Amino acid sequence: MKPSSDEPIVFPILAVSEPVMSSAVSALATLTVSGTAQYERYEPTTTGGAQMNYTSKATLPVRRAVVQVLRGTTPIASGSTNDSGAYSISYTGTVGEALTVRVQARSVVTSYTPDSISPDNCSGGSWDLRVVNNVTGSSASQSDPTQRPQYAVDAAYTAAASNTVNVLATTTSGGGTTFASRQSGPFALLDTAISGLETACQGRAAINFPLLYINWSVDNTTTSANRYDGNIGTSFFTTEGSSSQANLYILGKDDVDTDEFDHHVVAHEFGHYLENKIYRSDSIGGSHSLGDSLDPRVAFGEGFGNAFSGIVHSDPLYIDTNSTNQGAGFSINVSTAPSAADDKGPWSERAMQYLLYTLWVNNTNSFSRIHDILENYQKTSPALTIGQTFAAYYASKYGLTAQSLQTLWGTTLSSSADALCVGVCTGSGDTVDIYDADNDLGGGYAATRRYKQTTGSLFSSDFWRLYRTLSSGANSATGHERISLGGYSTSSYYANKYGVRRFHKVVATSTTTTVRVSSLSASSATCSSSDLLDMAVYYKGSRVGLDEAASGSTSNCPSVTFCSTVGETYIVEVIGWGTVSSYDLNVSP
Repeated sequence: MKPSSDEPIVFPILAVSEPVMSSAVSALATLTVSGTAQYERYEPTTTGGAQMNYTSKATLPVRRAVVQVLRGTTPIASGSTNDSGAYSISYTGTVGEALTVRVQARSVVTSYTPDSISPDNCSGGSWDLRVVNNVTGSSASQSDPTQRPQYAVDAAYTAAASNTVNVLATTTSGGGTTFASRQSGPFALLDTAISGLETACQGRAAINFPLLYINWSVDNTTTSANRYDGNIGTSFFTTEGSSSQANLYILGKDDVDTDEFDHHVVAHEFGHYLENKIYRSDSIGGSHSLGDSLDPRVAFGEGFGNAFSGIVHSDPLYIDTNSTNQGAGFSINVSTAPSAADDKGPWSERAMQYLLYTLWVNNTNSFSRIHDILENYQKTSPALTIGQTFAAYYASKYGLTAQSLQTLWGTTLSSSADALCVGVCTGSGDTVDIYDADNDLGGGYAATRRYKQTTGSLFSSDFWRLYRTLSSGANSATGHERISLGGYSTSSYYANKYGVRRFHKVVATSTTTTVRVSSLSASSATCSSSDLLDMAVYYKGSRVGLDEAASGSTSNCPSVTFCSTVGETYIVEVIGWGTVSSYDLNVSP
């Protein structure tokens, strides 16, 4: 039976409590209950292939969790665990009465006070992390996440002047193979989230982290349908409702795919939460694999998620288990540099994860500089949130040679270091170039990188150009103004691959600007036939205009008119839904 939506999911356990040394009396008194909250977890391994290791399990503290004292179902006092899992709560009660200690898979903190137990970076920080069940059978919980049951562990005890009640959320395997019980699953998720916010706080201590719901259920499976029935498809981050409420959805279906103990997977998704709520991400999402030539927004976002998982756990080996008995899966080593020419540059997820993870390692395992660039530079950049933007700001703020950035970008990733500067990088007095206006990247990749990767063709340097600068009036097509699928199909799966979306930049000269495709070359297509092109315009990551009409006189030649500020830069995205060999653009005024 599914739990009701107005009660927490609790796992009752037998508590260890000090005996009552005197007979019960009716007088109220100030009593104290204290103890330690812990949880058990199995760890994924690559021994014998990626799989869950059931031969041993760790016992870890439940950190910074809400703890309540209940009389019946009514909370009468509350507190929280520290970073060692210890708690102590004073309350008014009667010696001899039956009470309950409840430890929630939830952490709520306002202006955190460090407890001197490492890691302890979030002094002054605030957050609310809630691990809840998204499978409720209640329609109300779909639009209102507060109606999703909160996971908790209960321990009953008999009140005395001082009680010790230790709580252990257990997990057991069924004969050493699959799970028999997983009451600790929600606490494993909470623990990874705590580690995630502690990592971000290396850059700024007093971050106010927006409310995050971590939706997990043993019914959450790989079927894509109604997420509130458990058909979530995969573990992912999303926002919901008019308030853009942050939510993680985490797989938990035994013998299919469970992710609560795949802590790198959870940290990766927490990284997307940070991108959305603390930093900025322009990623369009979608399916992706290492080795893909991706839309550079996707490559950076997914590369960041992978790198962040390694940073959070100080372990570059990302393991994702699945299948029967969680006996299969895959692993990614984010500290391994890409070797193939077709798997480098800002279009490569593998390259981006390696860049970010190595910068962290080279900064003495500190996330501080990465955080600084993401929050204080890339977040408000007129350019898109891609590897070029990040690396150029990093070079400008800390120097081209800081943490071996010049070698990483220019040699290891085969991306010319001159791309980060206006003109040629000299190492001193360089002017940052977040757009690679000189197309140093395209010039380098035109001779080496194939599209589709490995088996495709070589393209001109303009094809690899990140942005084409548009001027007022007519802008005839160059090698950049083409939609080439490079062997990819036109299905939605490939909508986030490179070559399907092209970027242009416009510096506004008026308070209103119009950008339109004035003509195109695509077999017998005309502006009013089919629907091969759409257009969107962005300002600092926010969309300010869109034309995706499927019919009409300009269906194939989209046009966007938007309010603009003189001197500000706007990014124009042309989206293709088929092969277009060239298209011309016009900017007015």
